[in-house]
Amino acid sequence: SFGEYALCNGYPGVCTQSRDNFHVGREASYGGKDLRGQCSDNSQDIGTWFSLPAASRCKSRADLDEGRCTWFIEERVKTINLTCPFQTHDMIGACNDGMAHPGPPNTFSRARAIYAAAFASVDPAEGGCPDVGGPTHLPF
Repeated sequence: SFGEYALCNGYPGVCTQSRDNFHVGREASYGGKDLRGQCSDNSQDIGTWFSLPAASRCKSRADLDEGRCTWFIEERVKTINLTCPFQTHDMIGACNDGMAHPGPPNTFSRARAIYAAAFASVDPAEGGCPDVGGPTHLPF
């Protein structure tokens, strides 16, 4: 089960505006659905945000399996600088389009495509963004 979504800053972040520091928080992007989309399938329209409280980060897969914590970093696949999708691939324009034309089937479809392409390639001509690096497994 999920907890209340909280604003988090950093990686992994310090979460604020939540009384639950154990459960992974979940809501529709911008809280844009009934009950903030906590229990909705948001995959076909506006997407889902998750908050990961540092206090409930698992040290191992076994801790997660035993329920002593709620999330675990399996592997860092790619990290991008947000200036790439926003400045190189017009993410802000795509987000503005999504806000101006709410509702399925096109809600944020261009923004989703930009975001997916940013991680799928490093070639800017294909919409890709370079991997800025970082550890594959984050220490505690």
